[in-house]
Amino acid sequence: MHLHLKIAGLVASLGLFLVVSILLPTEQNSLLPLVDALALGIVVFLLILIPQFRQVSGLFVLGSSALLLGMFKLVSFDAAVGSGPMAFGVLLIEVFFALVIVGLAHSIALDVQALQAGEGLLGLAADFLPQLGSPIGREVVRRQMAQHRRDERPLSIILFHAFTVPAAADDSESSLVPSSLMAAYQKLRVIDYLRTQIRHPDALLLETSEGRLLILCPAAEMPEVAQLAGRLAQKVDEAFGFCPRYAVASFPRDGLTFNKILRQASADLETAPKGNQAVTALVQQSEQSGQA
Repeated sequence: MHLHLKIAGLVASLGLFLVVSILLPTEQNSLLPLVDALALGIVVFLLILIPQFRQVSGLFVLGSSALLLGMFKLVSFDAAVGSGPMAFGVLLIEVFFALVIVGLAHSIALDVQALQAGEGLLGLAADFLPQLGSPIGREVVRRQMAQHRRDERPLSIILFHAFTVPAAADDSESSLVPSSLMAAYQKLRVIDYLRTQIRHPDALLLETSEGRLLILCPAAEMPEVAQLAGRLAQKVDEAFGFCPRYAVASFPRDGLTFNKILRQASADLETAPKGNQAVTALVQQSEQSGQA
């Protein structure tokens, strides 16, 4: 069950518990339903908000909740309305609702813990420029695509050609370092520089199998991403003395898979001139495909 469905079920169960308790004949004209609902609400908040409670076994949480509620209800019934088949039936109904509520709260707490751990690890791993085909890269794309479809927001990409940084003519130390190592070092310098220049809070950087740099830009329209790509290429040209080729693409309104939009950007990249003077044509092409 999805997290939002569990939360909706928890809220509905709490409301039903209070309504049913108030309508039961043994508890009419009594404040016990409000006390029970308040106690369950406190237990729910403790389970979800306090990390230590998430480590407790779910069976232990359910068993202890049923035992405590049953003991409390038996004592309150005996003092208020006495014992009997009706009181026992009311007890079973309220214990059932309590178990559903506590079980949903414990499940939500575990989902929140897994989500927090996953987001933290994923964010940390994404800082190390994962490969697009790696498990981390696929998970990054999967989450962005899921959020794109769920929120119906745009998702655009920038694809840079593999960087070829020209060596400095007066760099005497470059002759002492292997060319492959120097090229990798220069590539990392360019990527680190781009991270500081993107200025898009949700942008994610990935590396394709061809050594190209892929920038995911959630909630960004095609014209905005095209301007960002042009500005980044200009910044790289000013800082490192070369202008990288790039292509931009965005998901049209009818929807495409990520592989299709990546192939589209790759095809545009092969025909893109140095300096990307044709970026305006790419923008117009994207707008026409979105209106079609």
